[in-house]
Amino acid sequence: MDLSTMRAKLDRGEYPNVSRFWDDFKLMIKNCFTFNPPGTDVYKCAEQLQVWFDEKWKQMPPLREVSDDDDDSEEDSDNDQASEYSASSVVSLVSIDAQQEPLP
Repeated sequence: MDLSTMRAKLDRGEYPNVSRFWDDFKLMIKNCFTFNPPGTDVYKCAEQLQVWFDEKWKQMPPLREVSDDDDDSEEDSDNDQASEYSASSVVSLVSIDAQQEPLP
């Protein structure tokens, strides 16, 4: 997984919910750590990107609990709460912040 693949999936509407976007991001970071030795530029960048992403993720508004009365079209979702936000809304938040503050 890589950022360009995630962008393409986002542009094609392939993320049914924010949970799937989060899963792909974490897979990308895991791959960076798996295939790049500690101390390399890629490994260090992955560490910084992970910290940055996690900080932005925590700034997301709390997810609303999904009740049995709600129309839940994604019954098979691993995380029903995650279906409350679209992946594009998360990317929009992260993109806006990324333009304002560079990675450390």
